[in-house]
Amino acid sequence: MADIDSKDTAQRTFSPYQWEHEAANHIDVPGSVLMRFATRVQAVASGSSTILQIAEVNTLDGELRDEADPLPYFNPAQMANMLKLVQTSIDMLESEAEKIKDWAYEQRTVEGALAAYEQAAYSLKGRGIPLPAID
Repeated sequence: MADIDSKDTAQRTFSPYQWEHEAANHIDVPGSVLMRFATRVQAVASGSSTILQIAEVNTLDGELRDEADPLPYFNPAQMANMLKLVQTSIDMLESEAEKIKDWAYEQRTVEGALAAYEQAAYSLKGRGIPLPAID
């Protein structure tokens, strides 16, 4: 095995996750939004874990499997479809998380509301629609 260069490891540091906007650290999100999302996360995690466990057992050699059931549970095409289901579920969960983050920032922070207003104003201005003056 090659030795790891100490200069290389000194440059790599772990940095904890940080919100994109400082105002996001103080957002108060309704419990119903959190509960719906947590329920989806739990369902996707549980289903993904089950499919990955099946995939692991499915790829074991015959002698390592249960003697009563030496054959794979699924053929390669079926296994590929199940793994695609895991991938799609995780992608959908990631998309939903992004939407919730954007919604929370725009609806629950002053900076987010102003940014959303500015974007809407820019869009309307581009279409030639006059905007009311804000004092």
